[in-house]
Amino acid sequence: MDHHLQDHIDFCYQLKWDGVRILCHMSAGQVRLWNKRQHERTIQYPELQNLPRYIKGSTAILDGEAVVLRNGKPSFPAIMSRDRCLSVTRAAGQKPLHTVEYMIFDLLHLDGQNLTGLPLAERHRLLEDRFYPSESFHLVEDFAQGTLLFAAVKEQGLEGIVAKNRNSLYHPGKSHRDWFKYKNRQRCQAVVGGYLRSGSQIKSLLLGLFQGEQLVYIGKAGSGLNDRERADLAQELPKLNMDSSPFINLSRKARDVNFVHPLLVLWVEFAEWSDDLRLRDPVITGFSSQPPEECHLTDLSD
Repeated sequence: MDHHLQDHIDFCYQLKWDGVRILCHMSAGQVRLWNKRQHERTIQYPELQNLPRYIKGSTAILDGEAVVLRNGKPSFPAIMSRDRCLSVTRAAGQKPLHTVEYMIFDLLHLDGQNLTGLPLAERHRLLEDRFYPSESFHLVEDFAQGTLLFAAVKEQGLEGIVAKNRNSLYHPGKSHRDWFKYKNRQRCQAVVGGYLRSGSQIKSLLLGLFQGEQLVYIGKAGSGLNDRERADLAQELPKLNMDSSPFINLSRKARDVNFVHPLLVLWVEFAEWSDDLRLRDPVITGFSSQPPEECHLTDLSD
């Protein structure tokens, strides 16, 4: 099977959840959590301490994604906000803003037995036999037809799908050809908070989204603008110039960077969010009449 999406009898297809990859280590009724970089995340997701109620076994290691669902769709900025800030909110005695759910797609150890040498289909069978779904814990569903699933993903504006070889063993890391990701490009409305020049030309725009009343920098984009749009921006943006940065997380002013009052809104298409909340492979697709203060980091539905 190559990298072009096609239905294949040896593969199953799953939704790609736009969340944080989390390994759950369950033992003696306690749960410890680790992200894909092997950094502990136990304190960030206290809801996952309830996992032993829904697993038939004394010890287990599960692989899955922690997600925040907003209007039925996963929000990567929302889960990253929890991933970074929960310890601060807990220390302040505040309730977390978003409820986390755990999407389980693999079972690696069970009752002291290492399952990573078993085929994926067998690991899934054991997981289905030992797991009880609940409101916060879900078993990721397998589909036989990836082409139909991807069409539905595109229609719903979801992140993408993963194709997995049913006979594959569990391989940590990315250097294998048993799992393939097929991503649906996303889009959002972003606020222009600055620009970079190359001589008299606009090179790229600095983009942000509001979190409360604060503008968060999410990256820069220049692709997608035609010559006329660049000329118009070069004439109009300097009228909005300001001395200080409008972004809460971008204060230094590099050479050829100009900050502007955040009044202009654009449509941006992008591949995905990076872990540090930057748009990957952004392309500007148009201008928007959306009020800038309504472009929120944790509410990215169209």
